[in-house]
Amino acid sequence: MAYFLKYKLEYTSHGNYDTKIEILKKDYEGEVISLVGSATPFHLAYEANSNSQFSTFKSSYCTLEVKLTESIKTDFIEIEDEDDFILRYYRNNSLYWTGYILQEQYYEGDDNNNPFV
Repeated sequence: MAYFLKYKLEYTSHGNYDTKIEILKKDYEGEVISLVGSATPFHLAYEANSNSQFSTFKSSYCTLEVKLTESIKTDFIEIEDEDDFILRYYRNNSLYWTGYILQEQYYEGDDNNNPFV
């Protein structure tokens, strides 16, 4: 099993960081598709550890807001396995965060007020 780049988004984030988001798909063959993000497309959140506030391991998740395309709609509605897609977040060419994209967390905005997913 190998992962190959399917989607990418590059922008300058708050703090003037060169930011790159890559979405890799398991066993993908094809062209790389550029995404269009919202004004602040990547949000990272850490969850508190109920066992110890000083734990070195913390759960985290990201929210990614990108324009809806048919390709994204098809890919993310039909995720079969938890490991079909990997998201990688880079700041100034250094890998900062990585995680899997899960189907049950995909949602669509409406086309008028919020065209992002």
